[in-house]
Amino acid sequence: MKLITNTDQTHKDLFRKLLKKAYSIDIVTAYSDEASIDFIIKRISKNKNKPKVRFITGGNFAITDPVALTKLQQELPGKHFVALPENQVIFQSNVYLFKTKNNYHLVIGSAPCTEEALETDMEASVNQKKSKKKKLWNQAKHYIEDLIGSSVVHPLTTRFIARYETYYEEISNNQENAASSWGESQLFINNDEHLIARSKAWLKLAQNAEHAIETIDSYRLARKVQNRIASQKLMTEEEASTHLNRLIGSKGEPGLWNANGFQGSKSAITQQFEVFRDLVRFVKENRKEAPGYVFENGQEYARKIKGVGMNMISEILITYEPKRFPKLNNALIQKLISSGSLTLKKSIAKYDGQDYQKYTEIIWNYAELLDMKNMIRVDLFFQDVIDELDQPIENPDPDLKAEKG
Repeated sequence: MKLITNTDQTHKDLFRKLLKKAYSIDIVTAYSDEASIDFIIKRISKNKNKPKVRFITGGNFAITDPVALTKLQQELPGKHFVALPENQVIFQSNVYLFKTKNNYHLVIGSAPCTEEALETDMEASVNQKKSKKKKLWNQAKHYIEDLIGSSVVHPLTTRFIARYETYYEEISNNQENAASSWGESQLFINNDEHLIARSKAWLKLAQNAEHAIETIDSYRLARKVQNRIASQKLMTEEEASTHLNRLIGSKGEPGLWNANGFQGSKSAITQQFEVFRDLVRFVKENRKEAPGYVFENGQEYARKIKGVGMNMISEILITYEPKRFPKLNNALIQKLISSGSLTLKKSIAKYDGQDYQKYTEIIWNYAELLDMKNMIRVDLFFQDVIDELDQPIENPDPDLKAEKG
């Protein structure tokens, strides 16, 4: 056992070796930064053992930058969490565990996972290296397991990051009166257990189940229409109008898309139908790609057609991949921003691929939470409960443990 003080040996020197050869890695840190996460990602990428990684970083006072959290979530394989105890309680743990082929390496001390703390700051950590599991190693492992199972540690999802971004902005603008964590809101949108209960009740209603099945069937028919459009080299104006009527609807007749307000665009689309066909064809051929990529490139076609906006692109997307591509729901976005405190771009008209990717991942988080595998069903649920989302929940049970996410 020895003491690491960033003098003869830095924390970074030790971690540089261990990250490259470990079989499992646990990192618990009071806070972290982009530079240290970059360092960890690069070292682990050179590790041929493909180690199991768990990373818990603190979120109190929003010291950890949201950019660092996004990089952690997107670029480091493994399980990631944020510890955010309620106000007045601060998460300050710094524990590092590395299991190599022949040894158990444990580092516990003052050094958080930041560039300065690992290399230049005046830190002190105990480093224990043993060939067998010892009491301290086992205690540290149990401590990490207990943390992950607690209500103050949250899985690092896009939805969590979007909420954290709002908190980060609040702290940045009001540092003198900063709270160590965001307040627990009693609004419906922020209480996962009540959302789950509401979704179960919604699904049990026969009329909702039937409506969902009918809508999903309509989108299956819409997919066939889109396939016909995508496969055509030449199409008469009458044929184009017929296909659009089926998707968008006509006077007195609803379209296969579960959407309103597109009828006024029909004439302009008909005049530029070859470009519209190319848009549909592009989405069909690239439907397995990342949502943001398909959306961004689909916009290149849409910009050439008057009347084809972001909503219509998302209709084409959800028609081809209803399990992956959500519809852009303006009312839901406004509720997520105003009541859910998520950082999202407000205007759908200004969405680009990155914005749609972020929105998509948030809806995926909700879909997983609500145990709904089809984005059409998720959209219908939120349409029905949209007016409830910013309402206080009735008789909140403080002992009811919320789902994390």
